[in-house]
Amino acid sequence: MVTDAPPIVSGIPVHMTQGVHFTAPLAFLVEGVGPPPEPASHFTGTINWGDGTTSAGLIEAVPGGEWVVGSHAYANAGPYTITLTIHTASGLTAVGSTEAFDPPPPAGPLQHPPHVPVRHHPKPVHAPAHPKSAPAHEATHHGRIG
Repeated sequence: MVTDAPPIVSGIPVHMTQGVHFTAPLAFLVEGVGPPPEPASHFTGTINWGDGTTSAGLIEAVPGGEWVVGSHAYANAGPYTITLTIHTASGLTAVGSTEAFDPPPPAGPLQHPPHVPVRHHPKPVHAPAHPKSAPAHEATHHGRIG
């Protein structure tokens, strides 16, 4: 005799931005070993978004199990704990959770590092190998000055 078992609900963290509507997979459902897999229509889901609101989750078949997909917009910055309650057509219930989190805030205005003086090194002076090979502009003037 094959018996039905509740699925395992494995939460998927969600990246959210305050005030921006998103649709995302929130959990992956894995059915127990033994009985043949159930179609996605065997499951229903409720999503508690952690901000006082709930909605129905959309169950979509994917290779190896099902996704629980939800759509939401948070009025305030996160993070939020999302609780997913999954019911099977045979009356079993499974619960899982995940998190909706804000991206880290920008580092703020770019700050220039404090002024560090630059050392200027004198240009190396290269003496000609032989005095007669000195360029004309380096030749000395012999004679009386004025």
